[in-house]
Amino acid sequence: MEYEKAEGRLTVALQRDFNLFTAARIEALAQDCAQVRIDMSASKIVDSEAVGALYRLVRAGKAVHLVDPPPLFFEVLEVLGLADHFARRLTVRERAQPEQGASRDV
Repeated sequence: MEYEKAEGRLTVALQRDFNLFTAARIEALAQDCAQVRIDMSASKIVDSEAVGALYRLVRAGKAVHLVDPPPLFFEVLEVLGLADHFARRLTVRERAQPEQGASRDV
């Protein structure tokens, strides 16, 4: 995981899956930040600890922006009944494809 902190903003680029270990690290780093941006383009899996961490971040009032989460992320939110909750609290941007751009709110 690579990250940068500046002026109340945490920017994270995950190098692999969003799991227990990365979730705990992001939560610790984000304690004094108002904005959190997580690039998930290298992730294929998002586990329940990651979803829990995102839940706690938004519940703490942080602006959370996800970049290119894996399709599994949206399935997990649906299964857990959290899609509507996160729809109002997260912003999501999917990387533009060569021929077209895509943007999606959770």
